[in-house]
Amino acid sequence: MNTLDALLRVCKLITTPLEHSLDSQRARRFDTSSVSGISVADLGCEPILHMKHFQSKGSLPQSSVEQILSGSVRA
Repeated sequence: MNTLDALLRVCKLITTPLEHSLDSQRARRFDTSSVSGISVADLGCEPILHMKHFQSKGSLPQSSVEQILSGSVRA
């Protein structure tokens, strides 16, 4: 879990001689892996967006319902 202290430690490294130590973190941020032709990042965001819709509208988005009923990765 990220903390404010951890974020501030990272921010303090920017524009210092130790900034290069952040490169390994940057590389992991943009994972280009895919599952069934769908990027891992898109798949990871999808349930979050469905829950956001549920919280604001009080119901699951139709695309989520279709996914559940069909058993597919994406409807």
